[in-house]
Amino acid sequence: MFWSFPGRYEAVVTATGGIIYRQLPEMIRVPFPTEGELAKTVRQDRTARAAAEESSRRESGC
Repeated sequence: MFWSFPGRYEAVVTATGGIIYRQLPEMIRVPFPTEGELAKTVRQDRTARAAAEESSRRESGC
């Protein structure tokens, strides 16, 4: 999808270069996370990865 229009429409460019306008069903519209929510998710992911790596190092004896 390249852009959306008021009224739940979107424009999609096809592989052949054509543009298709289509209406979006309500059930597939997902709000974008805010910058704060995204930063929080990234921090949680990094913390979890670091904890998993540390645990793995301790188990392997490195």
